[in-house]
Amino acid sequence: MSSIYRRGESYWYKTYHNGKEVRKSLRTKEYSEAKIFKANLDQDIFLNKAGLSKAKSSVIEQYIDDMRPRCSPKYVHESGRKLRMLYTGVDKLESVNAGDITEFLKRSTSQYDHNNTLAAFKAFFRWAVRSSLLVRSPADNIKKINIQERTRKALNPDEAARVLFYANKEILAPAVAIALYTGGRMMEVLTLDWADVDFKAKTITLNKTKAKKIRIMPMSDELIKILNRFKKPSGPICDLHNHRRIIKRIFRNAKCIGGWHILRHTFATTLLRNGVDIQTVCDLCGHSSISITAKYITSTPEHQARAVNGLTFNSDNLGTIKKPRK
Repeated sequence: MSSIYRRGESYWYKTYHNGKEVRKSLRTKEYSEAKIFKANLDQDIFLNKAGLSKAKSSVIEQYIDDMRPRCSPKYVHESGRKLRMLYTGVDKLESVNAGDITEFLKRSTSQYDHNNTLAAFKAFFRWAVRSSLLVRSPADNIKKINIQERTRKALNPDEAARVLFYANKEILAPAVAIALYTGGRMMEVLTLDWADVDFKAKTITLNKTKAKKIRIMPMSDELIKILNRFKKPSGPICDLHNHRRIIKRIFRNAKCIGGWHILRHTFATTLLRNGVDIQTVCDLCGHSSISITAKYITSTPEHQARAVNGLTFNSDNLGTIKKPRK
């Protein structure tokens, strides 16, 4: 007899096997998902008793444990959740085929979700092949959707000033300023401590970066002036509570469209438009390659007009130019 129960923020699984009580965290906060995981575990226990090899849940858990040290907790959770849903009602690892994966991908909420889910499946099946659990990956011939890259928008100077003005009235004021003046990602900025801000050296140390590498960002005089109004000897720079709701309110009051990531877009785009070389912008943003930074190179009609007006071919002297000899 098995059951699920809530412990803290997540659900746990409880059963008895060979006369012993077994408890296992299901690593989910959703009751509907917990019921699916419970059914999978119940089935695995039955399949193991029946002597079937390569029961899928134990393999999925092994894969999750293998990638946990090198992947973000969010990616690990989402990959595990989707893999367990894909294998619901399946007794063996090799039972899933390309058709099953294609049908599962039809549930995707967007083209990005489709591609991200497919990437997670491909990574799992490649691991299974390398581990000699499968002969070949059933996801090999499934193609991702080619998504037309959207124009990356950035705030103009007036909009950026309005965002800073309305952010000044919120507890996120230091974080918004840092994101705009350093291009830090949302969690890179929100996890900062005042100890990471060196006012003497004029630098900010981003410790929790996407690439897992410490990035030291220089601070401009404007940013130092803003942060001086909020600085403390120690402690977190901002409260993470309701940060998404607060950032929405800031942009709504400033009458601007966007959120956390548009601050990063504005930082990169403004540097490029000001003539900063692309390699420097790439390093400041913490991009893995220049090709990612190149996506921020956009122009406005004003920039295009200024560029064209800068062209000169000495046309005033056309009447005095001699005809070239044959």
